[in-house]
Amino acid sequence: MPTDLSFVATNPDGSTLSLKPIEYRADWPHMGHQRLSFQCFDGQTVDERAKINVTKAGETMPVFCGWFDKISRPSFKSKKPQEYHCLGHSAILHHRFPHVRAYTSNDAISNIFGDTVASQGILFQAGSLMPPNWQDASSMGAPAGTYSAPYYTGTGFPQRIPVPTPAVYLGTTLLTQAASLAGMAVNQWFRDTDYLYVRTGVADPEGNPKNYPCYVLNYKNAHLCKGSPMPTWNLSSPGVPAVHERLITTLNRVMSHEGLEWNFVNRSDGDQELRCDLQLYNGWYDNPVKAYIEADLVDFEVGTLDAANYGFDSVVMKGRDCTFGYSFWPPARFGRDYHTGNYSPSAGVWKEHVTSDISMSYDQVFRCTSAMIGQTCDERYLKIWTRPDYTLQCGDFVRVTISSPPYNGQYDMRILNKAFESALNSDVMELTLYDGFASDI
Repeated sequence: MPTDLSFVATNPDGSTLSLKPIEYRADWPHMGHQRLSFQCFDGQTVDERAKINVTKAGETMPVFCGWFDKISRPSFKSKKPQEYHCLGHSAILHHRFPHVRAYTSNDAISNIFGDTVASQGILFQAGSLMPPNWQDASSMGAPAGTYSAPYYTGTGFPQRIPVPTPAVYLGTTLLTQAASLAGMAVNQWFRDTDYLYVRTGVADPEGNPKNYPCYVLNYKNAHLCKGSPMPTWNLSSPGVPAVHERLITTLNRVMSHEGLEWNFVNRSDGDQELRCDLQLYNGWYDNPVKAYIEADLVDFEVGTLDAANYGFDSVVMKGRDCTFGYSFWPPARFGRDYHTGNYSPSAGVWKEHVTSDISMSYDQVFRCTSAMIGQTCDERYLKIWTRPDYTLQCGDFVRVTISSPPYNGQYDMRILNKAFESALNSDVMELTLYDGFASDI
């Protein structure tokens, strides 16, 4: 299979392996986690916990950056290829927990998604937050108010916490290293073969490091960072709780409550950066980033998206204080004449999306509902297959002019999913285009 892409796996020990897929597909869904599936015959030495980057020479943005989610290696007797399924780095948020706290209207959204010690945001927690099961270490010869992290955190296990030990923090306070366990002072850490110790000087439970919380800088590198654009305002009142849950649940709750669109975008260094705003896009309906005519296409397809999530004429939501109904006539697409003032939708089935979230205030319900109806009001899509363009991003506006009836017309739409896949003679790009666009609030 000819391909212009390079598939490189990096094992935990730093060794790399270039893979030669015989078949592949890489997907980047708007407001979702990237996925990669491929088959090959030369992946025997890929570690189950390896990372993988897929790149195109000369392009700034990689096609894929992530980790192996599932591996299948048939015996040589079968003569079948090995099968690999991978997820983008952002999917690790499904397997990380947050520091339990309440985010309020005093918290800036950009800090909630922060990747620095000062922010102690979600992305920083994903890479540095220590587990909450600290134990009183006084019985181990430590001074009062000293706690030990779980077993396997000592210098004898550098595969868990590297050696030399990264910076250790209680909240935003940088701790210093003690010379011995017995000689630890307040706001110091010490590490023997088996354990990492931290001394707060305060008795359990108030002094337990889980309450501060405790961070070891980037010891579980999530390969995620904060990007741009990013909202400049604070959370709507009353804010959002972060309970005992997955970090992705906290992130999704903030995004939903604020009516934000988001994407994790691949970076040239192999990491991913979070970008979010009320709308994420480049170009516009009358000024698309890319334009295609039918002659540019390998093929095209029209259809409808999942009826459970798209094609709503109204969203009815119940919040903490009230029930809020919000209707929106969908924008100009597929014969809906928006520009001449005819806002009426096409005749047919009227669909309402009904949901509730009693944690939301009126302002939050309004934001969430407005965004939802803009993003999900039109269920119809146009899918095209064409030569790869590695610069296009989810949310961008694309124009496609179809000349073949009955689908002939000009389609000005946004990218809902961008995919690259193997074909007989070369790589092919598949774009799923739709009309969703979050409302200005």
